[in-house]
Amino acid sequence: MIRGALLRDRCLVTTAGVLFEQGRVFLARRGAGGSEAFRWEFPGGKCDQDVSEPGCLQRELHEELRVRVAVGAELGSVTFRAGERRLVLVAYRARVIDGRPRLGEHIACGWFTLEEARSLDLSRSDRAILTTLNPRALAAAPV
Repeated sequence: MIRGALLRDRCLVTTAGVLFEQGRVFLARRGAGGSEAFRWEFPGGKCDQDVSEPGCLQRELHEELRVRVAVGAELGSVTFRAGERRLVLVAYRARVIDGRPRLGEHIACGWFTLEEARSLDLSRSDRAILTTLNPRALAAAPV
């Protein structure tokens, strides 16, 4: 977890859940609004200061997709700017333990091979995370 050091530097921490099953990752497509409108992303969201990153990810995936997840290994992070704000996106391996993803905040979702995911219009930060992933490492990452 890197949130403590980054909060001192006024950097907003966000989390992304990398759901990986049968050689495919789960991605959701944003709706209208914001600088990343209609782009695909690993679902997740902003962390509150009093919640751990895994706890944040569990809450966000429940709110966005109505699923309960187990959160495993940290897969990496990327720091980026959104306007004047500095953000860091921390990706975690996650697994659905209850429910099936349902659309709420997103307009589409699906399971994609890494090759298929690379051809989608991904948000900049999620594309940076995607470039570091490979199927063998994902399959071996503990959840």
